[in-house]
Amino acid sequence: DVVVEISESMPVIAAVNYIDDRGFTAKAAVSWVETGAVAGRFLAERHPAGTPAVRVAWFPGPAAAGWVGFVEEGFRAAVDNSAVEIVATLYGDTGREAQVLLVEEALDLAGGLAGGLDYIVGSGPTAEVAVSILRARGLEDRIGIVSTYMSHAVFRGIRRGRILAAPTDFAVIQGRLSVEMAVRALEGQLEVALAGPVIVNVTRETVEQIGSEGSLAPASFEAVFKLDVEEIP
Repeated sequence: DVVVEISESMPVIAAVNYIDDRGFTAKAAVSWVETGAVAGRFLAERHPAGTPAVRVAWFPGPAAAGWVGFVEEGFRAAVDNSAVEIVATLYGDTGREAQVLLVEEALDLAGGLAGGLDYIVGSGPTAEVAVSILRARGLEDRIGIVSTYMSHAVFRGIRRGRILAAPTDFAVIQGRLSVEMAVRALEGQLEVALAGPVIVNVTRETVEQIGSEGSLAPASFEAVFKLDVEEIP
């Protein structure tokens, strides 16, 4: 409702987070269903139907978060009719501390499964913490890791061969696109009200070619926050 109210007096542009259309002049965004699907198709193509089954522990994120449902919808649809079996689903906050506990829980549960786990698939923090946990348990060569989105640590993990793959929705490009949309809206020249980059899967084979410039902040970036507080009389 607040967005709708603001939109009556000025253009409002949505950037990156795909949300309700009401009140927005334009949106620079991608489908998060497709983001989940890209991660799922990576596994489905490696293990098509008719090949030996592989077992996946799936970490979608917080159950109550709106974006989780979209990512999960895409991932599950992509691995359907493949040899991928989701044997454990663990929801939880995407903070590193919470994900450490969830990954440890999944590995402990997998100890009672015949054949154990073959993959850990989840959010960026899931993949990040899984790298060190699997190394500590001596499982880094036994269990593969796939992230459902890109982060600096995930990017480094892919380059080093510790994380197999992650989709990128080129968030930096989306940010630039949103500014372009805002300028065009102010100038009365906006023609495309919904646009976003094609989601691409990044693997060790493609990571150098794709690079990080369109997806991640440069190493020199430093966030600076300023809070102006009015004095209370």
